[in-house]
Amino acid sequence: MSTLSVQLRAAVTVNVPTPIPIAVLNSALLSTLQLVTGTRIIVRYRYRKLAVWVRDLREVPPQTPPSGSPADQTIWLSRRACDLLRVAPGDQITIEVCTRRSLRVAPARADDLPRANEVDVAPEIVAEFGTNVAIAYSKYGSVPIILRRRDMAANVIRMSMLTRSLIGVKPQENVEIGVFQSERLFFADHYSVRRRGPRVARRALAVLDYGVRFLLQVVEAVLKLVMGAPALLTRTVEAEIGDDTNRVVRVAPETLRLLGIQAGDAVYLEWGESRVIAVAHEKLATSKRGDYHGVTADDWGSDPADDAVPDHLVVGIAAEMRNELRIPRRTIINVRRRVTGILLQRVNELTIPIGGLLFAALALEKISVLAAAVGAVIVTVMAMVPVKHRVAPRGRWP
Repeated sequence: MSTLSVQLRAAVTVNVPTPIPIAVLNSALLSTLQLVTGTRIIVRYRYRKLAVWVRDLREVPPQTPPSGSPADQTIWLSRRACDLLRVAPGDQITIEVCTRRSLRVAPARADDLPRANEVDVAPEIVAEFGTNVAIAYSKYGSVPIILRRRDMAANVIRMSMLTRSLIGVKPQENVEIGVFQSERLFFADHYSVRRRGPRVARRALAVLDYGVRFLLQVVEAVLKLVMGAPALLTRTVEAEIGDDTNRVVRVAPETLRLLGIQAGDAVYLEWGESRVIAVAHEKLATSKRGDYHGVTADDWGSDPADDAVPDHLVVGIAAEMRNELRIPRRTIINVRRRVTGILLQRVNELTIPIGGLLFAALALEKISVLAAAVGAVIVTVMAMVPVKHRVAPRGRWP
């Protein structure tokens, strides 16, 4: 898959509020590069690479190019993008645009259904991309997908009904896919400007914080293999009123049961290579989504209310978490339960019962310390069994 590189002069957007990195380009340049609003591209400056979302210059307030630079050779970056790249107005930067493939959509096979955001393509497509991680573009926005190699035609992509419904395509229609381009920001995401103190100390804290989170993520990966934590593909909308300043996602009661959690449990929100942790709560009958139309510049895509998407496949995400995931207001994400938090909660609930069991066993002279410890371990393991995600066995039964 070929990549087109173009050098442009950087400028900072004016009156374009957005919590995510956005790049505003001239319409003539967009036409030359075959880009539209909502396309994800890579901006490279020195050793950093950042993914930004494209907007047409005609869709934002008037912008002034740097002195001596025409509009078709200028890229206006949002303040968030400039901070992550350490770019100053007038700097020369490079954008990287991957070519895309148009494939015809076909239903997935019933005996080989793909999971979550997986799709089936021919082996030559994966070989052409050089990776099995891609991104699909639809009227609702961009969504990362995992390519599965299957023996099929090279111009066809097989999708499950869930994936087709969420991205808004029908069988026999065409969908464009491209390579999912990775970022290279080192510790820019973990280096918080809100921390006080010398820059060296703040960077050291960022590295330490990253190390701790990495270890916790390794533990979570092991527990996920043992206990199970399947992902649910959902659409995103605006956070509900009152949740915009909290790390809360509102989901339908059916979604809680599908994820194997209860209200108040922690969940992972995943988009591509990014993930954040939020607390899942039920949607209320009296709740109302916030009206943010026109407030920020990342509001492209169709509203799910216009597409009759089931309520349990829609979640509301606040701007703070969209900023961390660097996703627009309307996109498609994976939601999965955080097994570590559920196990710690279950262990906390067992502290008093197991403690009482141990004290009672030790009070009896006939029971040894080893026997009491073995009994406590057995009770703990049995109490953890319900935490394992239950999946119905496949195949026919006699």
